[in-house]
Amino acid sequence: MKLPNKTIVALADGGRQLLLVNQGDEQIIDLRHVDHDELDNPPAREQGRSKPGQFQASGHAGGGPEAPDKHERAERRFAERMVEKLSSLAASGTLKNLVIAADPKTLGELRSCYTDPVRAALKHEIPKDLTKLPIKDIEQAITAWTAD
Repeated sequence: MKLPNKTIVALADGGRQLLLVNQGDEQIIDLRHVDHDELDNPPAREQGRSKPGQFQASGHAGGGPEAPDKHERAERRFAERMVEKLSSLAASGTLKNLVIAADPKTLGELRSCYTDPVRAALKHEIPKDLTKLPIKDIEQAITAWTAD
């Protein structure tokens, strides 16, 4: 797949997201920064867990659901916010073509939040964390993953 001009490239990991736009053409990618966000989300071991829910166990001592992980919930909300941002871009007409690159876990979180406008614009998913790379390396990785 070639990357048309104005394609939005969304990069994410559990705590960072970066939106870039291709200012180049289909032959030569020229990604430019549009927006970024970072989540202040310490590891779960530093946050503790919420008190587990209570319910009557029939015949088993200690029955109850596992306590929710605050770190994972924060990552989930972060993914939801990213998809909301992408949906807003789609509603405004800015988002027509989309490529998403994220580590596999975050990609799964994002997929579960996709709205119809985001699905319609989505052209390619890359199961790899590119958020920490310089723009030139991101361009090379996108080119390699989206090559026909």
